[in-house]
Order: sequence, then structure tokens, then C-alpha cells
Amino acid sequence: MNRFCMNLIKVISLSLGLTVSSCYAISNINVYYYNGNDNFINLYATFLGKLSERSPLNFKFYDAQNHHQEQLESIITGLYSGSPAIVNLVDVNDAPKVLEAAKDSGSKVVFFNRLPSDSALASYDDCWYVGANSEQSGVYIADEIDDYFKTVAHYDKNKNGQLDMVILQGEKFHHDTFNRTLMTVTKLKEKGYPLNIISKNYDNWDRYNAKRDLLKQIDLVGISNIEIVVANNDAMALGALDALKSHGYNTDVNDKEHYIPVFGVDGLPEMLKEVEAGRATGTLISDYSALAKVCYEIATSEAQTDEEVTQLVWYKTENHKTMIPYIKFASFKNYMKQKYVFPYQK
Repeated sequence: MNRFCMNLIKVISLSLGLTVSSCYAISNINVYYYNGNDNFINLYATFLGKLSERSPLNFKFYDAQNHHQEQLESIITGLYSGSPAIVNLVDVNDAPKVLEAAKDSGSKVVFFNRLPSDSALASYDDCWYVGANSEQSGVYIADEIDDYFKTVAHYDKNKNGQLDMVILQGEKFHHDTFNRTLMTVTKLKEKGYPLNIISKNYDNWDRYNAKRDLLKQIDLVGISNIEIVVANNDAMALGALDALKSHGYNTDVNDKEHYIPVFGVDGLPEMLKEVEAGRATGTLISDYSALAKVCYEIATSEAQTDEEVTQLVWYKTENHKTMIPYIKFASFKNYMKQKYVFPYQK
């Protein structure tokens, strides 16, 4: 959206008195997400839709289908109408433009899942972020991998003195991709594993891309020379399983010779079933229901400080960021006191 159009929307909105100072004057809350084809985002949106049914406010959902310019224009138009926004950005670099419109209109913005820069978040008092700690996810995955090799199998199956690893990464410039990979590798090295990273390509959170990537690595190095697959999310972990199953691996849990450990992140229902069946090895549950509920509570409340938000949502909030902890989940070890059941999942 060019500067003239932005200013025109601003002038019209302000002249019509659309800026609001209290949530009681609000009739709509707009929800924007980067791509509804993303499994995790789809689960989040479904649960938030369930929550919105109990609200007197009208929730409107917008799927950008990965088109950042169209999303930016839609967000800015919605903010100048006075509606709070729950935002999962296609491009986090658009955050300053979003917050400029939010400041002009006095509208609340709750970012989720894709973290804007600290400077962007600090530029406006009524903007918030809800997500999970991507560095923690890398640490936890390294812990699960270490637990697996200490209790189930030796890491050096092909006897070359190394742990031969394929890493399936998300988007190239996504903070989760960078931190998750960095911390997994760093912590495994600290634990004493001599890593041989066969590949760490960017498969953009996509199951099909991950399957194709792993099949290519199998052709290049041979399946017997891949000792572990670590994916930045569960969709890619499931793609890795698709590739392994096509080669007769990870189908019979009793066949240890034809099994390669696969780890992911998100806790998608399909991945949890694969882990429970022993075909996948571990994941981290990123609780989409908690994420949606916290976004809902912040967006519909008048909380204005970290302390007020902490009391509202029961998760510690600092510098306008609420981080929801991951839950370890594995086929070989019970990390939880009771079975985890997703809301609205049968």
C-alpha cells in the first residue's frame, strides 16, 4: 500500500471518528494468518473460532495465503477502522508499518507465532506477542535426542565415528528456523556428539518438500548412512516419515535395523499418533489451544501492563511477550504425568 493510500485511509477513518479508546466500543476483532494451509495455523484458527463463538464480538478471519502485500493492506485497513488485530505476519519486516497504523488509530495488535523485532514491539504500548521460545525448542529436542541414544540405541550405527544427521529446516529467515537449528546443534555438541550434518536445507515447513529433500539425501549418501532426521516442525517430520516408509523403514517398530529416529516440533495430532505407534521418535507439543486462548484473552481485554496480562492469562509476560512452554513427547520415554489430549480432537 503506497503512502498516499495509507494517509487517505487515515484521514477518512479519523474524520469519521472511528478511533476507539475502549474495548466496549469495539464490534469486530480481525484475525490475520500467513497461510491457512499450514497444519499448525489451521489448528490454531479452528480453536480460536471455537473461542470466538462465546464472544459478543464478531471475529473475522483472513488467510493471506503467503501474500504479504495483500495481508499488509488488509491489516492496515482493519486497524484504521478501529478493530483490534490478532496477527500472524507473512513477513515480520511488515511489523513497523502495522504498528504505525495501530498507533494512529489507537487499535490493539496481538502478534502470534512469528516474532517481530524487539524495536518494533517497543514502538507501541498496546502491541503484544504470544508464542513459544524457539531457543527452548532447540534445547528440548537435543535433550530428547540425548535421552534416546542413552536409553534405546547407540548413535553410531554405521560405525564411522559420527552421528550422521539430516536437518529439515523451515523458512530461511524465520527466527524459529534459526534458533531451533542452532540450539539443537549447539546442545548436541555440548553433550559430546560428533555431528556430521549431511544436509540442512530449507523446506519451508512443508511436508512434500521435506519428503523430496530426504529422498534426495538417501539417493546421495545411502539410507544406511543417515542415522537421525531432525525437522524444524512436525509437517516436515511427517514428510521424512513418508520418505523412509517408501524405502521400507519405520514401518515395523520391532525391526530395529530398518528404523531411523525422526524428531519434529509442534505436536500435530498425526505426529502424536506416529510417535505413540513408535514410527516417529519424538516431538515437542506447542499447545495451539493455549496460544489461541492467550491471544483471545489479550485481544478482548483492557489489560495494559505485563503484570495485568500475566494475571489474566496465567503465563508470565515480560516486555509485552507471553511465551508458552513446550511439552516433551516421545515414543521411548514418558515425559508427562498424564496423556495429552488436544481440545476438539477425537
